[in-house]
Amino acid sequence: MIRRLLCCLCGLLALAAPFPAAGQPRDITAAVVARTQAAALLDGICQQFCLGSRREGRIKYVTAAPRPDGLLTIEAAVTLRSADDNPYLPFDRTVEVAGHGVLDPATCRFTVGMARVEQDVQGLFHELLRHYGFFAGWEYDVPDCRTVLAP
Repeated sequence: MIRRLLCCLCGLLALAAPFPAAGQPRDITAAVVARTQAAALLDGICQQFCLGSRREGRIKYVTAAPRPDGLLTIEAAVTLRSADDNPYLPFDRTVEVAGHGVLDPATCRFTVGMARVEQDVQGLFHELLRHYGFFAGWEYDVPDCRTVLAP
């Protein structure tokens, strides 16, 4: 189950990858939210792993930038909010998971470069990333990546 969470979080990076960016990094957050299941997947992950009565998973940003070697650099961040209005023990905490990787548009192979966790008060997500090597080097095949975000 933990591996599924980690794969899903990294998979969000891969879902953004197929956009044919040109020049500087381009913000493709709206396209990822509108044209993929990434937002629903993230929300489902948070419903399962976040705490409290108000749980929310959200895509903060996704960018795509071309590289001289024809590959695309993808950067993304997601937030996982745990909150509860319980009058005896209210809380509201948001963990941010951010990372980057490289997509080969010819093969639809995505390689995770790095992932980091910020504002993880309980240390749960940070410990998971540390245990699994911060995802560095993990590879994923993105199904038909060239059409996921076709203009």
